Amino acid sequence: MSTCRSLAGFMGARFMKNKAYSRGIGLGPLLEMAIVVNPSIVVTAFMLTTLLFVSFTLAAIFAREGQWIYIGGSLMTMLSTLITLSLANLFFGSKLLFD
Repeated sequence: MSTCRSLAGFMGARFMKNKAYSRGIGLGPLLEMAIVVNPSIVVTAFMLTTLLFVSFTLAAIFAREGQWIYIGGSLMTMLSTLITLSLANLFFGSKLLFD
């Protein structure tokens, strides 16, 4: 029984590694195009992603008994959505803002 479980765990880990590898290979051309347009896009995306993960980690560490973790997670998700939409507005623009 344990051999079957360890084999399933091994195959699951192998599948996950293959999936991550193929997604990483698929992102290469997209990153190249982003670097051609503006090299700072990749760095900005990396910094914002790091900031988001750090803020969620700190919220989880400092929340007492998890009482505020749900509202903090929701607020941080809304904040990250707002930042993403404002960055999209920089690139695509919105006619509604200027009417």
